[in-house]
Amino acid sequence: MIVYIVVVYIIAQMRLGKRWARLTLAVLLGGIGTLSLVIDPISWLAGGNSLREVFTQADLLFILIAPIRVVHLVAVVTALVFMFVPAANTYFRRASSAVGTPGSPTAV
Repeated sequence: MIVYIVVVYIIAQMRLGKRWARLTLAVLLGGIGTLSLVIDPISWLAGGNSLREVFTQADLLFILIAPIRVVHLVAVVTALVFMFVPAANTYFRRASSAVGTPGSPTAV
């Protein structure tokens, strides 16, 4: 539960234009999170198993979880890309230069 609270806090800080929050989310959720999604399948394949075995030995649980894992992975990669497109860079640059300016998202 604490992990989710910390992540929500970092997301809120990113929404306010904090660059450290964007980089933290990119590294923690984008890097480590993506690694956690792909490490099991890669390890399984590295163990000498084939993709053909995946489908011939698939059970109901696999059929339910595999598409969710793929959609999750696509969502994470998409979010990472959108976090660093030119419009996002402009947003973070503008937010950091407007710190304390009345009406800015970071005004105190």
